Amino acid sequence: MELGHVDGAAKHQGVNVNPDYGLSQKVQGWAKMCNDPSPPSEEYTTQTAALPLPTPNIEPVYEGGQQITIDGLVNGARFQLSRNGIDKGTWRTWGVRHTVDLQPPFTTLEQLSVIQTMCPTDSPSPKGTGIVQPCSNMPAPGVTPIQEGDTSITLTSFVSDALIKVFVNSVKVGESGGPVVMLTKAVHRGDTVDVLQSVGKCEAQTAQELKVLCVAPQTTYDPSILDLYPVGNADYDGGTTNILGSTYHVKGTVYYPAEEDGVSKPFNKRVAKHGPIPIVFMAHGNHDPSVPSHLGYDYFQQQLAKMGIIAVSVFSNETNGWFGGASNITTRAQLIIASIAYFQQLNSTGDPIFGGRIHLSLVGLMGHSRGGEAVIVVPELAARRDYKVCIIISAC
Repeated sequence: MELGHVDGAAKHQGVNVNPDYGLSQKVQGWAKMCNDPSPPSEEYTTQTAALPLPTPNIEPVYEGGQQITIDGLVNGARFQLSRNGIDKGTWRTWGVRHTVDLQPPFTTLEQLSVIQTMCPTDSPSPKGTGIVQPCSNMPAPGVTPIQEGDTSITLTSFVSDALIKVFVNSVKVGESGGPVVMLTKAVHRGDTVDVLQSVGKCEAQTAQELKVLCVAPQTTYDPSILDLYPVGNADYDGGTTNILGSTYHVKGTVYYPAEEDGVSKPFNKRVAKHGPIPIVFMAHGNHDPSVPSHLGYDYFQQQLAKMGIIAVSVFSNETNGWFGGASNITTRAQLIIASIAYFQQLNSTGDPIFGGRIHLSLVGLMGHSRGGEAVIVVPELAARRDYKVCIIISAC
């Protein structure tokens, strides 16, 4: 049963539902563009709210502004905002951050407060408070590095309702809200760029000044946050193998782009249309043999799978303990090689999930500690040359 929808979704879009969720209900979401529906989201079960609710935080507010931005909100909560002790209303929120417009413009030392509530029978959160700051306290906005030929700037921090002005060699070439300001002309290496912000009649007394570079370093960015694909996962078992006269199990966990989140879900059809995809094998280090160390990479495996990469964590607990030496590293490397061979077999024999899906010329290896030593020697020990290791990451 559909409880709500929104047309024209934005980043971090939420959907108000009616009626409110009850306890232990199953919830999934879908998106659609040009009549092309997405896979379903992961299924969630509604539960009682975690208590106590966190204290909402009011981001800095400056005189002349007309917006309040609140973070620390819980998805599904309602928050109540007061200005100088006067209730200004209650809003539903999709969580994390929420911006509210208020009139008239703020003046210095006004008092702001906010609480959030979830279930009517539960207590509200502690009160978050803020004081409107004078114009003189407004900082310069944060700006990412700028390079030759750029026709826009991107802000890393700014007052939510600020007007951003950009000057190149003292001539104004851009003016708009954030986080991206388009410029009227491209910048060139060596140009001086000054960026300042204002709200209402309040203009910051400091500006951010940068020099245009030939090539600017990339701003830190996590591509997995794009959340391109649902993630399937499974435990794999390739039987046993004999290494240096001892028997070891060939097994571990695998995460991959799937039609929907969950265990052993079908491989993602959109990814499959583009052909085989890369695969990465991970090797953990030495630890207490009773601890399933190979499960420690699940967060990283999920991130890779979201980006369209098959991620395998090799079970090497049978090599763990306080013994070491060259033979221990060799054994770990041979276990990685055995897992590679197992996925080669799945790829070539029409496995329902991985058959024809693995690009054997795009194999990656990653290891930590003794696992890091093992991945380095895998290419030297591998008897089969029908796959290509393109990248090796070895960490201490």
